[in-house]
Amino acid sequence: MSIHISSGGGASRAFRKLIIFIDGSNLLSSIAHFEKVTQKNYKINFHTLRNILIDLSSPGWQIGLEHIKTYFFGPKGIPEDIKSVKRNSSFSEQIDEFKNDLKDNHVRLILKEKIGNKEKGIDVALVTEFLSLAYSNAYDYALLVSGDADFISAIDEVKRLGKIVCVASFKSHFNQQLMEHIDRVVYLDEHINFLEELKR
Repeated sequence: MSIHISSGGGASRAFRKLIIFIDGSNLLSSIAHFEKVTQKNYKINFHTLRNILIDLSSPGWQIGLEHIKTYFFGPKGIPEDIKSVKRNSSFSEQIDEFKNDLKDNHVRLILKEKIGNKEKGIDVALVTEFLSLAYSNAYDYALLVSGDADFISAIDEVKRLGKIVCVASFKSHFNQQLMEHIDRVVYLDEHINFLEELKR
C-alpha cells in the first residue's frame, strides 16, 4: 500500500520507503494488560493491524509513503501471560491464520526462543534487522511497534543515518524515555479495532 501526496504546482514528491517492525512480545503483553483492564478477551486480526499501522504512519507527514514490508518478531511458544490466547485460540494458530495473507501483506515472521525468562532473542533479532536494513537504505521511515526503552540505542543510530522513526504502542507499555529519541508516537489504545472480542 502506498500513499501519494502532491506538492504545490502539481509536482509529485518522491515516495519514502516504510518498513514496520513489530515487537510481538511487547504487543502481546500490552494486549494482556488491556484485557485485564476491560475484563474482555481478544484475538488479534493481523490483517487489520497491518493496515492500521500503515494508515497511522502517514497523518501529519507531508511525504508520500510506500510500504515495503512488515516484520513480526515473536516468541515460538505462547507467552504465559496471554491466558485468553491460550484459552480461546493458540498464538501459533493465529500466526498460521496470518500466514495465509503473507504474500499479499508483505509480512515476514521471525520467531525466536526465550533465553530463560527473557525475550532477548526477539530483541536482538529485531535490532539486527532494524539496523541492517537502515544501513542498506532499505527504508526511509520506520514504524516500531514497541514501547520498550531497550531499543533507544538502535533508534539513535538509525536516526543518525537520517531515518524517520515513529513508535506505536499501548500507553501502558510505552516508556517515556523514548520521547526524546523518536519523531512521533501513536497510541494503539485509540485504534483498537484490530482486536476482535472473543465471547466467554
